[in-house]
Amino acid sequence: MSYLYGSAFNDGQRIQALKMLFVDYDGSIVGESVKDAYTQLASPGFPTIIEHSSIEFPTPNNIRESVCKGHY
Repeated sequence: MSYLYGSAFNDGQRIQALKMLFVDYDGSIVGESVKDAYTQLASPGFPTIIEHSSIEFPTPNNIRESVCKGHY
């Protein structure tokens, strides 16, 4: 129990440091919905979503490589 409490202590302050990479490959309603939802939910207690273009990350392997290197 103390382990769970300790790992969750002040998590609202740390959660914003969690960076999530977002690439909308097809420009569909799903991508627009994600962006709209993030605009409404963005706050210090919400993870940071960083959007990049499909030109910067042309394949899912490019995303995986960037995430595995610790950029996100």
